[in-house]
Amino acid sequence: MSQGQTVADGTAEAWATVDLYANWRPTAGPLAGTEVLFGIDNVFNANYRENLSNDRSKGRTFKLTLAKQFDY
Repeated sequence: MSQGQTVADGTAEAWATVDLYANWRPTAGPLAGTEVLFGIDNVFNANYRENLSNDRSKGRTFKLTLAKQFDY
């Protein structure tokens, strides 16, 4: 028997996820004032259940954001 917290359907195993994040914000040129954000949550697609949750993890998630600041 492994160590962990006892829950309704057995023992909860320890888990860890790896997330990656990058951003780029040019300061000159036609893209000045633009910011690009990219992230990957749960890179290795770990299967886990968060504490006090009945649902399983979301799995690997990709995020991409493009933002532009307009000065007036």
